[in-house]
Amino acid sequence: MIDLLDHSGWFANISRVKNLGFRLVEGSIHTSQTILAANAAALISAVGTESDLWSRERIAEVIVTDNLFGKRTESAKLGSLRDMVALYGFDRPPPLTLALLELWKSSRNHHLLLGVAGVARDPVLRSSAAVIFAAEPGQKITYREMASYLETRYPGRFSAGTLRAVGERCVSSWAQMGHLTASRARCRIPAEPDPAVAAFGVFLAICAGYAGVAVLSSSWLRMLDVDYEQALSLLRRAEAMGDLRLRMAGHVFDIELTGRLATIAAPAEMADGLL
Repeated sequence: MIDLLDHSGWFANISRVKNLGFRLVEGSIHTSQTILAANAAALISAVGTESDLWSRERIAEVIVTDNLFGKRTESAKLGSLRDMVALYGFDRPPPLTLALLELWKSSRNHHLLLGVAGVARDPVLRSSAAVIFAAEPGQKITYREMASYLETRYPGRFSAGTLRAVGERCVSSWAQMGHLTASRARCRIPAEPDPAVAAFGVFLAICAGYAGVAVLSSSWLRMLDVDYEQALSLLRRAEAMGDLRLRMAGHVFDIELTGRLATIAAPAEMADGLL
C-alpha cells in the first residue's frame, strides 16, 4: 500500500472525495503500465460516452471477446481489462470517470483529459507531477530523475528494478499527456488544454474542496500549464459550453459547476452537508 501523505495543492478537503473515484491510499498502476491513453481512447470510442453503456460485462465483451487491442493470448486480454478497470474505473464508472465521459465529445485533447483522470486515480503519478511542475521549458526529464524523486517520496517502497520501471512509466505517461516531447529524449513542453480539459480540472478541484480563486491555484489547474489570463479564457469558453459558471466582480471571484457536471459532483456536496 502506498500512502500519499502530502495532499497540498491537490486536496483541500479529503472528506469530499469519498466515493468520487479519487485514490489516496492504493497501489499504483505504474508498477506495470502507463496511463495507456491510446487504449483508453479506443475503448471509449468503441463503447460510447453514455454512462449507462458502461459495465464490467460490456467492457469485457469489447476488450476480451472482440479483442479491441489485438492481444494474442487470453491472459493478455484479461490483463488489458484489469488495466482499464484499475486506471479509469470503467467497469463501474465513479463520478470522476462519468465527468470524463461527459466532456469527451467536446474535447480535442483526449490524451490530456485521460491523463488528468489518471493523476486523480494514481497516487504515484500524482506525486510525480512535482518533477514536471519544477521543470523549465526545454529541460530534459529522464527516468533516473523521476525514479530519484520517487525514492525520496516513497523511501524503501520499491526495489531498484521496480523503481526504474516506475520512473520510466511515469515519464511515458507525462509524454502521452503532452507535458513532455514524444522523442526518445523527453523534454518539457507546455501542455495544450482545451475548454473541456479545463472544465475537468475545475470539476476535480471543486470536488477536492477548492472554491473561488483557489480553484485556479490548485494543482488540478496547474497541470494545464496556463497562466491566470489563459485559464480565464479557457474557463469562459467552458462557460459558453454550459459546463460551469463564473462570477467576477471587483475582488470577488466565484466559480461553480453547472448542468451535468454539477449533478455528477453532487456526492461531494452531500459529503459537506450542502445538499
